[in-house]
Amino acid sequence: MRSSEAHNLVPKAQVDENPMEARIARIESDVAHIKSNLATVQLDVRELRGDLKVANDAISDVKNPVTAVNGRVTALESRIDSLDAKIDSKIDALESKIDSKIDSRINALETKLIKWMIATMLTCIGTSIASAGLALALAKAFLGNKVP
Repeated sequence: MRSSEAHNLVPKAQVDENPMEARIARIESDVAHIKSNLATVQLDVRELRGDLKVANDAISDVKNPVTAVNGRVTALESRIDSLDAKIDSKIDALESKIDSKIDSRINALETKLIKWMIATMLTCIGTSIASAGLALALAKAFLGNKVP
């Protein structure tokens, strides 16, 4: 029975001579509507069960490939981890090679710099001695033998 089909269960003013028969007829009519609605609900439930079975079958059809993909992803993860370890070791080896090359070049440059500094100092000392000798020679030339 729908809310728009609601009837007064107990009529206020009974004009009919046989009110019990009218009430029974109304109850029978309402029961017929209830049976009709129940049949519709049962049909809807059957359709929902069918749809649910189809959905469950589709889910199980998808479940197997997903499991396979998960297995592949796990295998790929282990391969990636091993490749990552190999790459790390290669990078570490290259880093140590580069460090040793840089250190040897820095040492070579330091050696050259030290040699240059020693040569520059010796040149300065030599130039100073030569300048002093030149000054002494010039002084002797202009002043004669008066310069010691």
